[in-house]
Amino acid sequence: MLKTAVILTVTMASALSCAAAAAQIDPTKAVRGIVERWFPEHRSDFVFVQIPNDPGGDVFEIESKKGRIFIRGNDGVAMASGLNWYLKYHCNVNITYFACQTKLPQELPVIPSKIRQVSPYKYRYIFNYCAFSYSLAWLDWQQWERLIDYMALHGINMPLAVTGQEAVWREVYRKLALKDGQIDEFFTGAAFLPFGWMGCLDGWGGPLPESWYGKRVELQKRILERERSFGMTPVLQGFTGHVPKGIKEVFPEAKLHKTYWNSFDPTYFLDPLDPNFQKIGSMFIEEQTRMFGTDHLYASDTFIEMKPDNNEPEFLAAFGRAIYNGMSSADPEAIWVLQDWFFAADGVLEFKFWKPDQSRALLTSVPQGRLLMLEMGWFWTTTEAFYGQPWVLTYVHNFGGVVSLHGAVDSYGPNIYTALHHPERGNQQGIGTTDEGFDYNPHVIDFMTDSIWRAEKPDMEKWYSDYLRRRYGQQDSAIDEAWKILRKTAFSVWRYDSAICNFYGGDKAGGPGYDNKQLAGALDLYLQAADRLGDTDTYRFDLLNIERQVLANLADNYFNEFRAAVAAKDIGALDATSAKMLGLIDDLDRLTGTRKDYMFGPWLEDAMSWGSTESEKRYYQWNAKNLLTLWGPPQTGCYQYAQRQWSGLLKGYYRKRWEKGFKAHKDAIETGKPVDEQAFMKALREWEDKWGRRNTKFATKPKGDTVDVARELWVKYRADVVGRS
Repeated sequence: MLKTAVILTVTMASALSCAAAAAQIDPTKAVRGIVERWFPEHRSDFVFVQIPNDPGGDVFEIESKKGRIFIRGNDGVAMASGLNWYLKYHCNVNITYFACQTKLPQELPVIPSKIRQVSPYKYRYIFNYCAFSYSLAWLDWQQWERLIDYMALHGINMPLAVTGQEAVWREVYRKLALKDGQIDEFFTGAAFLPFGWMGCLDGWGGPLPESWYGKRVELQKRILERERSFGMTPVLQGFTGHVPKGIKEVFPEAKLHKTYWNSFDPTYFLDPLDPNFQKIGSMFIEEQTRMFGTDHLYASDTFIEMKPDNNEPEFLAAFGRAIYNGMSSADPEAIWVLQDWFFAADGVLEFKFWKPDQSRALLTSVPQGRLLMLEMGWFWTTTEAFYGQPWVLTYVHNFGGVVSLHGAVDSYGPNIYTALHHPERGNQQGIGTTDEGFDYNPHVIDFMTDSIWRAEKPDMEKWYSDYLRRRYGQQDSAIDEAWKILRKTAFSVWRYDSAICNFYGGDKAGGPGYDNKQLAGALDLYLQAADRLGDTDTYRFDLLNIERQVLANLADNYFNEFRAAVAAKDIGALDATSAKMLGLIDDLDRLTGTRKDYMFGPWLEDAMSWGSTESEKRYYQWNAKNLLTLWGPPQTGCYQYAQRQWSGLLKGYYRKRWEKGFKAHKDAIETGKPVDEQAFMKALREWEDKWGRRNTKFATKPKGDTVDVARELWVKYRADVVGRS
């Protein structure tokens, strides 16, 4: 009992010192840092002033005064949001994760009368756990600094912040007398860590190099320091119950439950009534607080895509209490943050587990207000608004970091305001995004974050008009017309995976869900604007993305030709469609190679930069390649989930897969023996496994001019897409 009291005292002292340090931070300094980094020539044109909260919530004000722009806000995020509001709506600036349009007028526009915006949302969240694999796995401090600026400018005040937690876990398990070998077998590889944190898998891709731990701890400290300087409340990790299999050797009496995810070996969870459950949960919070401080928000995603082995409501309630008690025994102010993705997985994976009794048991096992739900699929309408627990409406726009032109803002946008004003919305307290990857459709997060500061839905036509003007720095009639087409085609669907990355066809659904000929009309209009907008980075980024999607959709036509040639056993037709498909992939590789943000080489370069030795660099390279291709061992069930239409990957990987497929079917026609599809796929995956382990070099510098290459390729392919007149 005395030991517990000492632990609690130490933990709370650390928490209080963290809170005291946060109270001493000058948020105006943090926001001035954004101006210094992004607009240094205007450092003296902006004045930032901290003001009290509005009774309705966080607030910012913008006012012209004495030839300068005064921006006031109750914290750094509010002031940064005010800065971005001014930049967007008065200077036609567009800041996104990749391409930006940041050209300011020579003289900053005067604000005729003071602007005051109050957010109806206490929490503004960002990041899916999976983003720490698919997007954030290899970011260094310079990249994180830019990303945190982006978050602050877009009103985010509640970021998931789980970098470096493997160092915390190692200390905890060492204190519990586990051997380093048992811990190494538990941790996944660097690219797969979130799936270990969520309890989905153990060991795959590991063990982690020793040098990894210290580097990630230092990075996390810098991330948290900067996020807190803006007044953000980062969400750190909590204990899920997931433990190393070796725990049984230390605690033979421990009761474990097996859980299964995809095609991987089982993982192990402590029984909620096991006394070690709360002990480990408390030890983790204590150690994490010692390393990183705390803001009292802890993410713990148990059963994220796994079915519990016990559906008794009493068991699920005990599990919820055990998770929360592990947090609150070390931090009495703890709030458990929980993604509701397990409800979505219940339907997609056909578990049919989470019925009302089970859902209610878990969500009401925690005191009201101490469980914060992240809504990811409109489940607030089927759970009585999470039975009174506070919740945050989020949107999952990108899965796996896949490069795809999509984003149905016109259909999902109204849901934000429907929920906000719904009489049965319960205790909604926030809004956010839980994307796994970003930012190939920047209008999506732009709309979502714009909604942070609006209580009423904007006029959508005006919103799009404003967006396009700031996206390219000016209004353009051809672009306006193109977006009318985009909204009816690519931006009306959620995602489409081309046949290029899926050997036996795209989504096998007969196409992308819209007419590719119509999408080609948008591309025509974009190319018409090249002489006017061709020097604008955002235009070049979007032009590439639109043409990439049109040509990727064309690959499905070639796939259908391939299928017809195989059915007809026509070698001539098979050779012809083979040449077309392989040539198209080569050309797409060339197009995407004109921009770094569409290239495979930089992804590998970032991964290898974490290595301290040549062997470590090769290890990170393999992790980074495997994640985007096989996603696991050859028999994996996650195959191609994180596919990327990136230069280098297109020609160096997807093209080779198609070559093997064409050869197999040509050989079958010539020999009269049908392709053994099962044997072919087994051999293909074994080749992919070897490919991932090779030390192949990929370009890291863009080559060619995006506009010139886009024009040239469209001359070549336009007739194949829209038909010959």
